[in-house]
Amino acid sequence: MADTTPRLYSSPADPRTEYAPVSWMAATALFVAVSFTLILLVLVRYAFLSNEPLIASWLFIFPILGLVMAFAGRRHIRNSEGTRTGLTLATTAWWICVVTGLAYGAYVLATEYTVQADTEKQFGAWAENLKKIEPQTPNDPALASAFYQTLPPSQRVAFSATNTTAMQDRFGQDFVTFRQNKLSMIIQRNPGQCELVPQRLKQWQQSPGKIECALAAILRCPEGEFAMVIPMEATIDKGKRDWQIKSFDGYVQDAPGTKRTPYGWNVEWLDYTGKAAADNFLKVAGSFPDAILAQPVAFEIYHTGSIAPLDGSRIIATASDRAMLTGVLGLIWPTSPAYAQALVGGFFVQTPLPDGKMTPDANAKEDFAFCWSNIAYDKITMAGRTLSASTDKNCSMRFYPDRVELAVPIELKTIKSDPKNSAALGRMILTLDDKTILAELATTRDEGLKGARTGDIPAELQKKTCPWKVTRIESNLKVIRAAPPAGAGGQGAQ
Repeated sequence: MADTTPRLYSSPADPRTEYAPVSWMAATALFVAVSFTLILLVLVRYAFLSNEPLIASWLFIFPILGLVMAFAGRRHIRNSEGTRTGLTLATTAWWICVVTGLAYGAYVLATEYTVQADTEKQFGAWAENLKKIEPQTPNDPALASAFYQTLPPSQRVAFSATNTTAMQDRFGQDFVTFRQNKLSMIIQRNPGQCELVPQRLKQWQQSPGKIECALAAILRCPEGEFAMVIPMEATIDKGKRDWQIKSFDGYVQDAPGTKRTPYGWNVEWLDYTGKAAADNFLKVAGSFPDAILAQPVAFEIYHTGSIAPLDGSRIIATASDRAMLTGVLGLIWPTSPAYAQALVGGFFVQTPLPDGKMTPDANAKEDFAFCWSNIAYDKITMAGRTLSASTDKNCSMRFYPDRVELAVPIELKTIKSDPKNSAALGRMILTLDDKTILAELATTRDEGLKGARTGDIPAELQKKTCPWKVTRIESNLKVIRAAPPAGAGGQGAQ
């Protein structure tokens, strides 16, 4: 039987009149892509006209956001079954973000590569100068050249790279700070055995006319392996970068847990015990206001070794009781010929300035005698008591076949010093000639980096005492005026 059910006919949709909305995700993706391109072009033009690199990490937000929106827009359109359009917009946005983002990323990587190359080159030249420093050489050109690299480029035009005298006169305390920084001390006590290896840019940022960064490096020597951070700054002028290595005492990141070799821990132990011995010497010498007792006893304890430390402390502690019985005689300690000879002889040594010249002072020994006789009134102190901003607090150590000499930083308030804010820098020289300790040092030094590295000082060193002797006090008697902390270029010596 024939199907007589009536049929309904509809005409096909006219593609010219059918409408499907554009995906808002695709439109947003294209807007972000175009905005990124326009912003980048404007910033590139500005960077080109100002001769500055265009380093702005926040710009990467645009291509990343554009790619996400373009991907989401394409998925949205394909899943809409024809109810959304804009596939061409999403595809265009995608490729704009990919091409422009990759181009800018390549530029940033290339710029970072050139900055890394620049910093490594500057660090290499600086490290070579540091390794050539000879502290005993007057007007040492290596020292001057290394310090010269820490000056801002605008200040270098007034100085020669090897003019130690002019730089010390101009930058005073900053020059001393650099000369005595911990990195220099490590290199000087391991001559010819230090390797300074640059690693990577730890951080860097751009500001108008300037790039600031920090170069991570490694210091390897017989004492161990130390992490380093070298802060650097480039001044940009007409596309040229003039680099400065910032001066401070924290180049070596000697944080708790730093692993040292057995030799490194022995050196650390010598440094610690030497500072303690110097501090104890000054405390004993200044423990009684009357100079006729405390200073001779301190001399006999720490210089000649004729009095044991406990006996010396007992002599000073009972001085007042003896004075009640015998009067002023109780405050007197019979001085030895060695003590009398030392005060007029070699216990104080006036040292030259870095340029080899002596501070013009005809009464150098009288200045020291004033400080020594008034030591109870803080005329001789450990470093940092008067010049609180000074970082001249690192000991220098020299090794000889028959002894070790440790130079501990001190400050002397001479007659020429201001009452509060100036002092002359000095060094208390301590000597160690114990044959057993010297033999152990030699053995561990020969092992060098082959020895097992540990993060804690060996227990046997913690229990051991070191028989340091106070040999002499050295100073060039050049008065340094206290100043607030500053980088190279601050006003120092007066």
